[in-house]
Amino acid sequence: MAALRFGDEAAQSRGGRKPLTKVNIVALELPILQFNGELRLMTQAWSADSFSAAERKVVVAAPLISKLATLRFMATGDRAILALDLTNLTDQPQTLKVNVQAQGQIVMSGGASQQVQLAKGARTTLHIPVKAQGGFGFGEGSVAG
Repeated sequence: MAALRFGDEAAQSRGGRKPLTKVNIVALELPILQFNGELRLMTQAWSADSFSAAERKVVVAAPLISKLATLRFMATGDRAILALDLTNLTDQPQTLKVNVQAQGQIVMSGGASQQVQLAKGARTTLHIPVKAQGGFGFGEGSVAG
């Protein structure tokens, strides 16, 4: 019968020495606030006589991304259509109830609540009509779902 030996065990039984190994595992948490996109993660390691480096692209994104495109200013009586982009980055289809509200010097001139079906990886744009009221001041829009 033969005796099976693996790795270091075989070398040590023939008089060899165990290789010198020293491993330092470092894990850092980096705060990334309000970011959806791609990051490039890079690392370097070195000693007195050697050097190594690696890099990889990492996707950082919320499962559902919403982005509301608004105007900088409007005059009394102006009408505009705001664009709300919705992107589903999950692996499942999503049914969303989207509520849009206006405050201050703008009013909604269309439906403030819509139901949206988004397939896996799909993107759609909702059009939201608004109108500027008379007077001077600020207007705000908010989206909830």
